[in-house]
Amino acid sequence: MRSKTSFFNKAIFLKTLSRTWIPTVLYTFILLFMLPIPYLMSRQVSYMDMGKISMHLRARSAMMERLSTTSEAITPMFFAIIIAALAFHYLFSKRDSYMIHAFPVSRKSLFTSNVLAVLIMTILPYLVTSLVTIVASLATGAGCFKEIGYWVISKLVEIIFFDCFAVCTLMISGQVATAVVFYFLFNFIYILCEFVMRMFAEVALFGLSDALGDISENAMTPCAYMTANCHISYDFKWDEADQIIGVETTIGDWKVLVGYLVAALVFLGLAYLMYTKKKLETVADFITVPVLKPVFAVGFSFFVSLTAATIIVEMFNYDDRMSYSIRFAAVIGATILIGIIVFYASQMMIAKTFRVFNMKSGLGCICYTLVCFAILLGLRFDAFGVENRIPKLEDIAWAGISSDYTMVMTETAEIDAVRAVHGAIIADKKEIRDFNQIKDPDLYRDMISIKYKLKDGRTISRSYGVIDENSKYATHEYSEVTDAFFNLVNDPENIKKHVIGDSWDSSSVNKVTFAIMYPNEEEGYYDSVYSDLGGYTEDEQKALYQQVYEAVLKDVDAGTLFTQSFGDTYYSKYANEFSLELYNEKGISDDSTYYWNEDYYTPEKEKYVYTNLSPESVNTLNTLKELGFYTDDGELVTNAECDAMYNRTF
Repeated sequence: MRSKTSFFNKAIFLKTLSRTWIPTVLYTFILLFMLPIPYLMSRQVSYMDMGKISMHLRARSAMMERLSTTSEAITPMFFAIIIAALAFHYLFSKRDSYMIHAFPVSRKSLFTSNVLAVLIMTILPYLVTSLVTIVASLATGAGCFKEIGYWVISKLVEIIFFDCFAVCTLMISGQVATAVVFYFLFNFIYILCEFVMRMFAEVALFGLSDALGDISENAMTPCAYMTANCHISYDFKWDEADQIIGVETTIGDWKVLVGYLVAALVFLGLAYLMYTKKKLETVADFITVPVLKPVFAVGFSFFVSLTAATIIVEMFNYDDRMSYSIRFAAVIGATILIGIIVFYASQMMIAKTFRVFNMKSGLGCICYTLVCFAILLGLRFDAFGVENRIPKLEDIAWAGISSDYTMVMTETAEIDAVRAVHGAIIADKKEIRDFNQIKDPDLYRDMISIKYKLKDGRTISRSYGVIDENSKYATHEYSEVTDAFFNLVNDPENIKKHVIGDSWDSSSVNKVTFAIMYPNEEEGYYDSVYSDLGGYTEDEQKALYQQVYEAVLKDVDAGTLFTQSFGDTYYSKYANEFSLELYNEKGISDDSTYYWNEDYYTPEKEKYVYTNLSPESVNTLNTLKELGFYTDDGELVTNAECDAMYNRTF
């Protein structure tokens, strides 16, 4: 008689254990060779590079190294689908499925017995590994019990989540290979969709040529997000003699673990509903859940066609032969055409037949095409506010603007000035976005990049191609863009604060580097010989360096140094290398936050400032000459002269 009340069947449970014990044992050995065994082996290393530190610190640092290395969530993701597929293998064979479901065991008993076996066989390796690790830690005096505890809890949450997610995915398809593909696809579906949209944005949307650079971990990509946010890290504490005196540890976010545990229960509930409603005749079907068939057909068609269309259009636009509107029209047309083909291909996979050209699928294709066209048309006219987006002032933590130099603004007025530059570009975007259509080889081009770091942690980046502000192609409307930009970046106070550094007025100069140029006709280039202020004491040299720095500041105030232009000023500047090594005990800001988006960036005490001098930088040049960095103006060589030397030889 079929049981109607029991949620557990011992025979099914034991049978599942018998099918899954081999990969469980193998995975246990893998974990042991990833954590406790390498830790014990590392105890034999001399640690010569760590100096004279206690055995406890050596053991603690070695243990933290292993815990940090094994904090990734990739291996649990693979292990979970292997065990889950073995437990529910009978769902992918008509004969096995009919036989199992003919037993006097209810579906809820089959489901819960198999899931319980899956959970036990996937959790067991982590429990064994953590127990061995604790014993090893006790035996060697490493401690780290809080960190080991977090490691095992985070791993248990990870494997439980992937178990439930794997079981849920296995219920969607009646083909084991397809189910496994769906599992990995669903794990990365968000970042894949984001990648496709960002790739499309790079090709088709104004200002988003660097869109792919802002992809980051998202909670919708579990293995990446858990690895990034449930990570265990460590750092050494040093004394004044550069000896290690401690190991500081950081564990991941507990809230992330709680969130994924809740998500695991949701997926488990969905899997239970799908299993109890699963029809035996759908075994071997591509998709067994009716409501997901149109979702798959539409999603698959849209993203595959958009990817293919973007790549094809970019191939034909390799030399920027298309205007903005033509490029977008080509993407829309190619996406719709390819989408129709892919839509019918997906119908063939779902129906397992080539006979899908009927009224029902035709209406579905028409609806899909209309929706696809509406979405792409909305993107073309920026109905979703992507191209024209400028964050609100109150939402911005900092704003950065970059061309020849990079400035990161944190004060409200400065941030608003960046927004004003951005607004001027958007106001003239119909002109700027087609600058690539100007086929003048003598026209000098440049780039403006703008980045906002929002208070919620997200970043928004935009890049725009610009042209020489003094060219014949520069209109009155375009001059409003260049005026706003140059008023911001060429302001002496902004240059001193954001290019030289926020501690510019209290920094000392450790070193001034200046290269004298001598022609090497035989080799076809100029040799650089670096000036050496020999014959001075260290204090005297620093006093001379300070004089150079004061001259640099005078040229900044005069608007002849660190200024930016979209015109061709490169060849008129000197090729002589010139740099300052500044020092400030409190630290000097630089552009690291702009490029690396460091949330906890601490300014370094030293900073190197590089620039190209020009004939207009009279204060700096005169001071360098007076102090003996060079003696004759013939030792100053422009980039044009360097280029001419090279062309004469080659």
